[in-house]
Amino acid sequence: MQKVKDALKRSGFRSQLAFATEMGAARDTVRKFVNGKNIDRNNFIDFCEKLGLDWQRIVDKPLETNTDPNFVGRENAIATLDHLINKKKGKIINIYGMGGVGKTALAKQYLKAKGFDLVLEVFMATRTEDITPVTFIVEEWLKNDFTVEPSQDFGISLKRLKEQLKTRKVGLLIDNLEMALEGGKFIEDHHQYVDLFKVLADADVQSLTLITSRERLTESGVEVEYYPLEGLDKDAWNEYFIYHQLIIDSSTVTAMCNAYGGNAKAMTLICSQVNLDYSKGIKQYWQDHKIDLLANPTLKHLVNSQFDRLEKHDTDAYNLLLRLGCYRYQDISSVPFDGVKCLLFDVVETNEQLRVIERLKIGL
Repeated sequence: MQKVKDALKRSGFRSQLAFATEMGAARDTVRKFVNGKNIDRNNFIDFCEKLGLDWQRIVDKPLETNTDPNFVGRENAIATLDHLINKKKGKIINIYGMGGVGKTALAKQYLKAKGFDLVLEVFMATRTEDITPVTFIVEEWLKNDFTVEPSQDFGISLKRLKEQLKTRKVGLLIDNLEMALEGGKFIEDHHQYVDLFKVLADADVQSLTLITSRERLTESGVEVEYYPLEGLDKDAWNEYFIYHQLIIDSSTVTAMCNAYGGNAKAMTLICSQVNLDYSKGIKQYWQDHKIDLLANPTLKHLVNSQFDRLEKHDTDAYNLLLRLGCYRYQDISSVPFDGVKCLLFDVVETNEQLRVIERLKIGL
């Protein structure tokens, strides 16, 4: 897109950031535009008109629109998944992170984009007692998706599933797996999932399995690659708000993004509320809500569920989290390692202290 770069210079824009500011657009959107990557059609046309370019003449092929403009800021995540699959030959990828960070959206978009012959999805129930037994899931797949008769013997059914996965390119999504885990291991009632995962991790199958969870799967008998998903950056928040035609203020969006750790769910909830109650104005919304970040009931439930789960499954890690509150975040940007260890005064062994700290990092 050399024509675009030349036009930027001719128009007096000293940088992509200056152009983004002028257009009220996210810097990442402008970067994609300059480098010939797909962006929203309306943005593309507006940018070209601002630079005095005929957009129909500078594209080498028909202009593609973003298939899902609500899915933003995950180019690096997709590249990382590609690396884990293509370079490290991962068959099962565990995408883990806080609730609402965007794990399920990333997994769905990835499987949708990669041209699988078939995509199978399992969504874990929100209550442990309602989780579907893995034997039922495999039986359903064999009958309905592969037209193969399942066996009453689960081991034979798994063997038949494996034969199907050897010959077909299948993508699998297993969502919210943490409901079947305790401390990274399957709870006793659902330990047979390990047998399924061993099949899905086999080098001979053509399938790819993406697991989403709030904690890592650490079953010793299952080979898994891990990807910790972090929040979106401020450019992604800007891009999302601009697409939804909010009146944005860059410093305000940055402050909100930082306050919520880039959480994708928070971003979408804020956008909806600003549209409904604030005439699309971000600035006034933030003035009213920055003191109470969890005023939205959905956000409050999201955070509470994370704390409740940690309290239920790991008392030591939960107590450490509460004690960390003695360090005021307004005054201390980071806590030294010794400062964390001294809060574990009721955990005597040094190795166990290290394990508690690691579990807290994974649990959050």
